Amino acid sequence: LLGLKKTWYSEIVNDWRFIYLDGNDISFSASCEGSAEYAEVEKYYQAHGAPSPRWNGALADEQLHWLENELQISTRSQQKVIIFCHFAVYPFSEFCLWNAPYIVSIIDKYTCVKAWFNGHEHDGNYHQRNHCHYLSFEGMVDTDHSSFAFVSLKDESIEIRGIGRELSR
Repeated sequence: LLGLKKTWYSEIVNDWRFIYLDGNDISFSASCEGSAEYAEVEKYYQAHGAPSPRWNGALADEQLHWLENELQISTRSQQKVIIFCHFAVYPFSEFCLWNAPYIVSIIDKYTCVKAWFNGHEHDGNYHQRNHCHYLSFEGMVDTDHSSFAFVSLKDESIEIRGIGRELSR
């Protein structure tokens, strides 16, 4: 419906590169039960995902290679990067992509990555690891209170102005 050639992509705004990832690249929800693709997801899940919940997913090799290439380009171009994905990757928990440790090992190599923003973890979460801030925004489900935020990008900081349940940082 959106006319996307791929379900992952990037865009550049000033000196920032925004990278949008598809955490359902390998997932049960993106394939039909009984199909060959679903059987491949089951194999992947048994090898990499279990015991993480089956409603999570993973980035396939093609997307992982693309991500690393985007980070190499960003480094050469002296761009700062924010990565967006529905799923968390850090700290490692039941809310993370099945291949989160591998993804974090990629991010650890590139100081251009300033933040990973995600949803999925409805109670929210925040951790910093090395140069990257990992922020799970609070969900607007399972609650009577709203939750959203305004993000301001500064030369030396990222400011989050939380509304409702979302904290300001």
